Amino acid sequence: MKTIMFDVDGVLAEFILSFTTLGHTLHGTSIYTSHQHRAWDVFDCMTPVQYGEVWKHINNSAEFWRTMPAATSQDVFNEIERIKQQEGNVAYFVTARHGVRAKEQTEAWLRDRGIDNPTVVMTKAKGELAKAVGAHFCIDDKATNAWCVHWFTDGKCKSYLRDYPYNADPTMIGSSHVRRVKTVEEFLEEVERS
Repeated sequence: MKTIMFDVDGVLAEFILSFTTLGHTLHGTSIYTSHQHRAWDVFDCMTPVQYGEVWKHINNSAEFWRTMPAATSQDVFNEIERIKQQEGNVAYFVTARHGVRAKEQTEAWLRDRGIDNPTVVMTKAKGELAKAVGAHFCIDDKATNAWCVHWFTDGKCKSYLRDYPYNADPTMIGSSHVRRVKTVEEFLEEVERS
């Protein structure tokens, strides 16, 4: 029996590409992906006003979260569903998304990729959630979330960080307790081996 937490944006969904594409549409700014993004929550291509306008558009959109491209292959979603269907396993899809029907958009996005009846939890408090649900495995792209999961669960939850340039600071407190993986496939292999 395994309880697994998946972050959505940056792990399963390509948020940076979607955010910068919307910025380009609204303001003509640069488009780039998670693999090209250099600093967490910093978009050098946008002014603070432009950044705020992009978020305002997202928060008022009934489609932004639903139409985001995947950050991994369909085979990964199939494997997640297969693991989720094994007797006793539980999967949580955890996100800090907000705005118009963000939870419903996220559930529909996951269903579109073959995840049957996804359990989506809307929270920034991922460490607290991991402790509350007794998570065994967690993958995130935000380094502080990955570390908090380890810390709140006293290391009982194996915490993984999807490796990107924007989360590559090796001096972050707690970073030695978090395993970096290049892909979600690598994370799923670890889940299966345990």
